Amino acid sequence: MAKRHVSPVGEIVFGAIVEPRENQITGTLEYSLGFQLPMDQSDGMLSALEEALTEARNKDPKFKAKGASVNLPYKPAARRNPETDELEPIEGMLLWTFKRKDSYVRKATGEVKKNTPPQLYDSNGYLLKPGELIDVPRGSTGRVVFEPYAYSIGSFGVQFQLVGFQIATLAENDLGVKLEKIEGGFVSGQQVDEEFDQLIQGA
Repeated sequence: MAKRHVSPVGEIVFGAIVEPRENQITGTLEYSLGFQLPMDQSDGMLSALEEALTEARNKDPKFKAKGASVNLPYKPAARRNPETDELEPIEGMLLWTFKRKDSYVRKATGEVKKNTPPQLYDSNGYLLKPGELIDVPRGSTGRVVFEPYAYSIGSFGVQFQLVGFQIATLAENDLGVKLEKIEGGFVSGQQVDEEFDQLIQGA
């Protein structure tokens, strides 16, 4: 299993982490997350990225030959100016992207298999049951659990694969309706996921 990492607390600016959406380029369903984080809090993320790049370059001569010309899972954050409708950079902020395919093809058989959705945790580290939340809207804050994945088919790059999300604060959705916690959701008495607990203790 790929090495897992946990981000610092940041803010969701777009994405779909409860239900997958169609990728407008590939036409496939996927879970995705755009995550805004201050540059000075991104050292751990950058280290995870560099580790994945180094491993890929050591294993794949083609990847190594490509040098620095690779797709990366972050870029400077920006916001749209309502007066000019142009994107303007947000000083000191990075936008990180995470993805997870809704399905995958088993190499051995060619069979299409459903992927497990990203796991959601409350602020105490308790794993939420499927269906407890219908959305985690933009503006919500929390920490991302992810696995770096280097690829060299078609193009070269590193993707941060979305494994889970720990909710710190839950924003109102786009309809202006606040998503209150559902009875039986954000309560003690559920067992803490031991693997996740170990990850956040080391975050």
